[in-house]
Amino acid sequence: LYNVACTLRAFARIQARYPHATLTVVGQGSEAVGLRSMAARLGLRNVTFTGWIPEAEKADHYRLADLYVMPSRGEGFGFVLLEAMACGIPVALTTIRPFAVLPDEAVLRYPYGEPEAVVPVIAAMTNAEKRRVLRVAGLACARTYTLDKVLDRMEAAFAAEGAPVIHGGPV
Repeated sequence: LYNVACTLRAFARIQARYPHATLTVVGQGSEAVGLRSMAARLGLRNVTFTGWIPEAEKADHYRLADLYVMPSRGEGFGFVLLEAMACGIPVALTTIRPFAVLPDEAVLRYPYGEPEAVVPVIAAMTNAEKRRVLRVAGLACARTYTLDKVLDRMEAAFAAEGAPVIHGGPV
C-alpha cells in the first residue's frame, strides 16, 4: 500500500548523486523487516527506521525533514500530508486520485511505483527557492483544512458520488 520499497530504490539513486543524503522511515508495519533488509541489500547509508512514533513527537520528526515523501498507491486521503505541510515541510506524493485535491503549487507529484521518477522530485529539494515556494504554498494549503471545511468537502464528495449524507450534531 505505502510502497516504501520504491522510495528506497529511488534513494539509492539519490545517494549516488548526493552521498551525504539521509532518509528517515517513520512507522512500523508488516514490511519493516523486509524494508530494512532491502536497504542493506541496496547498500544504503544514512537510513534510519524509527518504528512507531508517539503522536506528541510527530511534529519534531517532520521538522527534521527537508521533504516528506508519500509513495502510496492507495489512500483515503493522507492526513500525514497536511501534518507535514503544517510543519512547513515540502511534500512529494504519487499521482493517485485522492491526492489530486491538493493544489499543484503546494506539492511535487510523481507517478506511482517509478523510482526513476522520484529522483528529480527529491533532487529538486537542493533548490532553496523551490523549497521556499513549496513551504509557503504547503502552509497555506494546510490552513484550508479545518475540521469544518474537511467535513463540508467530505459531504460534497459523498453527495457527488450519490452516497447518502447524514447530517448530525457533534461527533
